[in-house]
Amino acid sequence: PVKLFQQQLIDEGYLNEADIDRIEKELETEINQATDEAEAMPDPDPAKITDQLYAE
Repeated sequence: PVKLFQQQLIDEGYLNEADIDRIEKELETEINQATDEAEAMPDPDPAKITDQLYAE
């Protein structure tokens, strides 16, 4: 579905291949930054795994 939508945007003149490439690179950078940030976070405390799981 994404590739079809990309092609539709190109066919209708809203974007060109360079725009698609730029957007894909920006998204890849954002995803990599978010992944690095998440992986750098400390592991959660196993003793608190059920905290806020149930309404009190």
